[in-house]
Amino acid sequence: LQAGMQYKSRFAKLDLTLFWNQFDGYINLQPQLPAQLTIVGAFPVFHYLQSTARIAGLNGVLEIPIRSWISYTIQGNFLLADDLGTNKPIYGIPSNRLINRIHVGSAIKKSAWSWFSEVEGLNVFKQNRVPENADYVAPPNGYFLLSASIGFSKKISGTQSMQFVLEVSNLFNTTYRDYTNRFRYFTDDVGQNWTIKALVPFSIKHSVRPRRDSNKNK
Repeated sequence: LQAGMQYKSRFAKLDLTLFWNQFDGYINLQPQLPAQLTIVGAFPVFHYLQSTARIAGLNGVLEIPIRSWISYTIQGNFLLADDLGTNKPIYGIPSNRLINRIHVGSAIKKSAWSWFSEVEGLNVFKQNRVPENADYVAPPNGYFLLSASIGFSKKISGTQSMQFVLEVSNLFNTTYRDYTNRFRYFTDDVGQNWTIKALVPFSIKHSVRPRRDSNKNK
């Protein structure tokens, strides 16, 4: 079951989606306690389990064009998942999150190029809806990550553009662990990361030779 709503005007654009699903035979990879003991130490073990599950949530995006060259976007995801057989939350469901984004950009005068820049803040909340005594460690705390990018773009056809982008994620090198990443049992997640991207679209055209009529050669 899914229901959505869209609103658009010159002041804002809103998109909301509400969903409710029930699965008879939901398969999930879950921890099996205790850890497996070997000659080199203890290792977490996971087994696939099947259950009747109910998954519901809300997704929303609100975009506000402040000026022709700047816009603000807020996006939220809210998710609930329960095992109807045990009446407990399902293990491994992503945490609720909120994204705030500011985008600026405009064309460069007397040029075919345009520039753009974006700053994004990701707020991931702690996952408190977990089954008791069903994991090797407690869920990690929530975290906030700030990312930024700047780039240049040139339109080379009606729908395609060439872009060069410099991005940095986790700008403040925040120490965090994500609930859905199983490496959280051993180490922190990725720190500050810089990326340079060049996006150059191209197409390959094949020429088709006309077929010869064999009757003309007779």
